[in-house]
Amino acid sequence: MSGPWKKIKDLTEEELSNGLNVLLYSKEWINEDFCHDGILNGFWNGDEWVTAPIDSEGEFYCSYDDQPTHWCLHPAPPEEE
Repeated sequence: MSGPWKKIKDLTEEELSNGLNVLLYSKEWINEDFCHDGILNGFWNGDEWVTAPIDSEGEFYCSYDDQPTHWCLHPAPPEEE
């Protein structure tokens, strides 16, 4: 189950080092063509947040100047019937 949104600045070293894919948010990422809600999938690579490529050329939307402000865990996958 996904948790509540947490501020990036409140992350602990333990949370940063576990390498989980998480949901990331920045109001700077809101774009009517590519990212309507400012939420992207991403992970911490040890130096910066990396997000999934979102355009046809595989460019990463997240840049050094536009880092996320919040994060949360992904929801649990659906239960199989």
